[in-house]
Amino acid sequence: MKALLYLIIAYLVGSIPTGYLIARWCGVQDIRKHGSGNIGATNVARMLGHNYFFIVLFIDALKAFLCITCGYSIVTEESYVHFLSTFLLLGNGHSLFLHFTGGKGVGTAVGMLTAFSFSLLLSFIGIWLAIFLLTHIAGLASIVALVLLPCIGYYSAYNTFIIQLFIALWCLYRHRDNIKKLVKK
Repeated sequence: MKALLYLIIAYLVGSIPTGYLIARWCGVQDIRKHGSGNIGATNVARMLGHNYFFIVLFIDALKAFLCITCGYSIVTEESYVHFLSTFLLLGNGHSLFLHFTGGKGVGTAVGMLTAFSFSLLLSFIGIWLAIFLLTHIAGLASIVALVLLPCIGYYSAYNTFIIQLFIALWCLYRHRDNIKKLVKK
């Protein structure tokens, strides 16, 4: 029963729309009506400045990290932690507080990766930074890092490989519009 309750809590934690709330606090009534229409760190940074990218990303990652870390303390089975991760991503992408719309899950993924394996997180960030510095396109950097995530994770954190693959596929699916735009360029 406790495990089921925590899955619901994970969904609710994932549902907290960090970017939307921060943008609203800073005077942007609905961040979804600006830029890319997303509530994530990149779109908030477009409207409010680069510092807000890091604030939104950090808070989204922290929410996920704390949720997964607490989940490990409740149930040590990897499959349960996979369910927690799924519910966090569902909450992020289909927020109860935004009529079941939401973000693309990259900040949430960063927090989960931190909880799974710090070396995996560093690899993900390294790839993201390299692609971003080469292209100056945050969406492309996220897509490439997500595609490579399961490949890296297979060798560095095998016990969470399945959830890494799920995270990558989930976030890639949520980035499908970005991928279409990049292919057209």
